[in-house]
Amino acid sequence: MSGSAVSAGMPNPASVFCEKQGGRVEIRAGEGGQVGTCVFPDGNECEEWAFFRGECVPAGGEYQPPDSAVCSDLSKTVVQTLGVAVTTEEAPFHDHISGKAGTGCQMTATGTGLDFENFWSVADALRETLGGQGWQADFMYAADGPTGTGNGFRKGNALCLFSVGWEPSEDANCPQDQPIYTCELSPEQQLYSIMLNCAQDTTVAAAPQSEPEPTRIQFAPGATSAQVQGSLAASGVDRYVLTAMASQEMTVNLSVATAEVSAILVIWGADGTVLISDHADATTWVGQLPSTQDYYINVRSVAQAPVNYTLEVIIPPVASQPEPEPVRIQFAPGATSAQVQGSLAASGVDRYVLTAMASQEMTVNLSVATAEVSAILVIWGADGTVLISDHADATTWVGQLPSTQDYYINVRSVAQAPVDYTLEVIIPPAMADFTGEWEWESGDGSATFTLSLTQSGNQLQGSHVAVMQGGNRIDSLLPDLSIFGSVNGNVAEVTFQSSFASGVGQTTITHSGDTITWKVTVPPDQYFIPDEAALGRATTP
Repeated sequence: MSGSAVSAGMPNPASVFCEKQGGRVEIRAGEGGQVGTCVFPDGNECEEWAFFRGECVPAGGEYQPPDSAVCSDLSKTVVQTLGVAVTTEEAPFHDHISGKAGTGCQMTATGTGLDFENFWSVADALRETLGGQGWQADFMYAADGPTGTGNGFRKGNALCLFSVGWEPSEDANCPQDQPIYTCELSPEQQLYSIMLNCAQDTTVAAAPQSEPEPTRIQFAPGATSAQVQGSLAASGVDRYVLTAMASQEMTVNLSVATAEVSAILVIWGADGTVLISDHADATTWVGQLPSTQDYYINVRSVAQAPVNYTLEVIIPPVASQPEPEPVRIQFAPGATSAQVQGSLAASGVDRYVLTAMASQEMTVNLSVATAEVSAILVIWGADGTVLISDHADATTWVGQLPSTQDYYINVRSVAQAPVDYTLEVIIPPAMADFTGEWEWESGDGSATFTLSLTQSGNQLQGSHVAVMQGGNRIDSLLPDLSIFGSVNGNVAEVTFQSSFASGVGQTTITHSGDTITWKVTVPPDQYFIPDEAALGRATTP
């Protein structure tokens, strides 16, 4: 130690942090002036600001981070439990009960009242998750307040400390002379901080691995249940595992010979999802399974004497839902869209079908009365081509159809209550191709009208020749182009230039199979061109 040590005077954030972590601050005089040092009970020390910033970790502390795999698994579990991003890093660890210190694996998450309902529900979710993974609550570390809570969990020589709390944002302007619960806050003004810090006590030998080897439960062919019998030593644990499918309903019953509860159930999925923890002190569980995976069942003794038990697991097969009869959607004549309304029971499905042409663009919109997504779309072709699956959780789809065929639309409920919905399908007509030579002749043969058209995308251009009055009037701008316009579906709106008038005319050309219909709209009766004519494809001489 260089220079002399004196007690710290006015506290700063680094000094306060040091003391909260179980250290004491000494101000030491050195060559560069006075420096604050955080000294821990075990003699380790760090410069206070370096410790505050996490740049210095007391060396050789009694606590050290758990194995990296354990830390990674814990981090994934916290992410899954909280549903928000989590940062994981090594950080100072202080056991304020034993006074021991060191380094831990710290997971930190933040959010607002939009992310979390209240701090109790967050803490309960963490407790249940840790309990389901074999961590035991140590209520010596329990701490509660009006805006937060904390606790400790042990497994062998490892200790996890967690805290959950919130504080008002600066713009909340909460009165300083009144209790915090009197401050009216919006969810955005509640700033949550969740911390889980885990470490191993290196001064205590790790307890022998007591995790029991799971016994796989197999159902007999065609059976929907299985029973196993077992015997537990005092405080012992037996573990079982079985595979089950998403949406199956599982019932687990544990029975013992005595009237008192002497054994309990703990059930969780291979992905860490806890179905029931040891806090429930339960001997039965019934519920729908969230996903297809292995599920683990611990039978845990809570007695001080041997326990004989019977474990029964019942899983009826998922009832096969009859395929709904499709309702055909028909567009009204000339319409490009159709709407249908319907009502679904919880988890129900309605099916629709319509015929559409290759390359047509189809838009499907599903709307419900509630703000939450309570129904989704599934769309596929008769040939098996899937346009959108249920994995997308989508309520709208827009795309070009790959082939001419029937297309099926399922409206599927994802709610646990009835759902009223409106389904809209929009299919503009396929774009017609006007390219070619077209001709018309009057009934008496005294007039002919020909069009030579070229189409690129939706752009149309071409030329015309009109021979009227037995050949006395010929209207044409050849070799120049005289027709320009655009195509929408099977209709082209075009302008044309006559050789007998300086103004520009407007006409509508409608495509129908091997015929196009010409109709002058502005101004009619002004040209030596027919106002209306049905032109067929020109025959090759």
